[in-house]
Amino acid sequence: MRGNVICYVALDNTGNVVGYVDASIYEALDGGRTADMGLLAIDPEHQGKGLGKALMGTVVGALSRLGVRRIVLDSVSCLERFYSRFGFREYRRWVTIRTPIQTLQQELPSLERWR
Repeated sequence: MRGNVICYVALDNTGNVVGYVDASIYEALDGGRTADMGLLAIDPEHQGKGLGKALMGTVVGALSRLGVRRIVLDSVSCLERFYSRFGFREYRRWVTIRTPIQTLQQELPSLERWR
């Protein structure tokens, strides 16, 4: 179960959204306060100008003030270098698997039938 969610939105001078970051805070099984960083997104026209770095600094600072001990995030490979600049290191490599949702609905039971 997730606890607090924080997010920051960056707007340009006309009020358009040009950047976003969010994180969910929870108590991990070992009792450590942990955050899952959900999404860091920068409008393509505003990339390479330090906005991503500023959003990272803002969310990390907020998480630190809230007592978070560690941050976990999933990243696509093209962003590994960006995140490594802040001290993030690969913990475990994930495999992405896809299937049509119709297949899943046919194969999985629902909770109504589980007991």
